[in-house]
Amino acid sequence: MHLGIELAGSVCTVALNTPEGLFEQDFSAARGRGLLAAVDQLCTTHEARGKLEAIVVGVGPGSYTGLRIAASAANMLAWAEGIPAIGISSFAAAAEGAWQAVQDSAAQTAHQDLHLLVDAFRGEWYHACYRRAEEGTLIVTQEPRIVSAKEAGAITTTEDLLLGEESFATQAQYLGAFAPRASALVQLALRQPYLGLSTEPVYLRETSYQKKS
Repeated sequence: MHLGIELAGSVCTVALNTPEGLFEQDFSAARGRGLLAAVDQLCTTHEARGKLEAIVVGVGPGSYTGLRIAASAANMLAWAEGIPAIGISSFAAAAEGAWQAVQDSAAQTAHQDLHLLVDAFRGEWYHACYRRAEEGTLIVTQEPRIVSAKEAGAITTTEDLLLGEESFATQAQYLGAFAPRASALVQLALRQPYLGLSTEPVYLRETSYQKKS
């Protein structure tokens, strides 16, 4: 069993794959303070205590606070269970979820570029790009990075799909808001383990917080 934790966006979820299927719990209303209760309820319901093989956590980019809480919890749970903690890009999880949502519609075309543009504040945007191979695997064509608003506005074409900020969808086909989910993290970790990262949050730049001496 793999336990997934995702708090990079506004949707906060935990997920667990079991022999009976993949189960997910949404605790967005409680956000970080509801994480451990959600994990406990999910693991109790599916009798996962002592059966977990790995903890999978979304490492961003995204909410700085959400990423810190998720990474800390993943490392703590992995240590307590004596199992590995695996980081997966939250952008990859969002892309995976978007592809799944359109897999039976005309919106999906193999090798079509799916761009993510998410507000990074300070007049900047997070950007990454993915493609879906014929066999269903996710291909990273642009690792998450930070771009200016001017650069973001010139990234997509009429051949592309867009996830994230709708105002940039003047050309690309818009698929929805940035909403990575823990279930997609688990699916990626199982299907494409080479996408695994450390559990260190991907901030892409230093925070503005300065610790008082």
